[in-house]
Amino acid sequence: MREDSIEMVEICPARLENIQVIEVCGTNFNMIWPYLMVSLRNADFIALDLELSGLGARQASSSKNVVDRYKALSEAARTRGVLSIGLAFFKKSGKSETKRCLKFSCQVFNILSFCAEPFIVEPEALEFLAKHAFDFNRLIDVGVRYYPSTVLKTCSLRSLMTEMWCRSVPLFFHNGLVDLAFIYHHFYSPLPESFGEFCNAIADLYPLESPICDTKYLAEYQSRIQRDNVSEALASRFHLEVVFDNTVATMAPIRAACETVTCRLPEDFPHHLQSLLQKERLEEEEEKTHRERISVDDMKNKPRIAVTGCHRAGVDAFMTGFAALFQARVSLYRGGRLDEQQVNRIPLPGKGEPLVIQRTQFAGSCKIHESRFANIQVERTRNSLLRSLTKTDVTSIVDDT
Repeated sequence: MREDSIEMVEICPARLENIQVIEVCGTNFNMIWPYLMVSLRNADFIALDLELSGLGARQASSSKNVVDRYKALSEAARTRGVLSIGLAFFKKSGKSETKRCLKFSCQVFNILSFCAEPFIVEPEALEFLAKHAFDFNRLIDVGVRYYPSTVLKTCSLRSLMTEMWCRSVPLFFHNGLVDLAFIYHHFYSPLPESFGEFCNAIADLYPLESPICDTKYLAEYQSRIQRDNVSEALASRFHLEVVFDNTVATMAPIRAACETVTCRLPEDFPHHLQSLLQKERLEEEEEKTHRERISVDDMKNKPRIAVTGCHRAGVDAFMTGFAALFQARVSLYRGGRLDEQQVNRIPLPGKGEPLVIQRTQFAGSCKIHESRFANIQVERTRNSLLRSLTKTDVTSIVDDT
């Protein structure tokens, strides 16, 4: 590469070196909560990632039969805990016609969460988190206590998730079926007994107006070659630019909780999806052939993101959100919306087709879900009306001028 090209990459606004992560814990929760809620309510897109205390029996959770797989996943969600919640809130801040650039502002939060009810911690999960410098002492000391949905006690994290559903904003995951089940059980309602009832409930929570977008589905079924955002920018093609909210610098409690994570990105930025997908495919093949487990360290020649410090759900949430926005950039640029052919589709390991999130007539509705969702639907209608009124007021002001 020529020296002038290298210099252009270094100064290119599309290139990202650092990620600002605000850690939320028991000691600063009340101070950061208002900013967290403002960030959520202003977001156009939300990305989410969870750190869990385990995934249950691996063989059962990857069964060819989706009903058996759901039973295993339900058991895991009921008996394991959520140790950390990563949230990245993306707000559209502009669009450059000449540079074909979509601009976003972003706030990233990493919430240390500690279930107040007994839960199982798996050795493999402990090993994985310890390798990534997860601070278990800090989790125990200052983790935000929460009660799962089976316990009828006030829970701030449950209120946070409810607010997210009420806002009707697209939600980004990576390989999100596991996260969906854990979020449902821990922060919404006990999981339905049948897979069909679960699908109907998820279809209510994530309609096409505020769908799920799974980055693994986008990579595996839609775009198998990951493009480089910096290269796209240098070639004046469709690309993204993200800046982090400057409120961090002006508010002492937030500034104290904020950590700048160095994240020098590889050439296939925005996400190491190809490396991750290849590893996942190898692991799926391994189950069939009973070969030795292939570790991440064995894949020395694969591009990856080098994040210093502990493994953070917040960083992963940001990467997931950036990947989804990058892969959907053309439809967002031209129409302002996600492509309906790319949303509400979740990949299932070992299956040729994804799980499509839509209501089915072959299953009933969970009574507990119906009761709780009614309140969410009321809030969605109210928020939609408020947005319409605000839009009308802005249009009237423009017309008057």
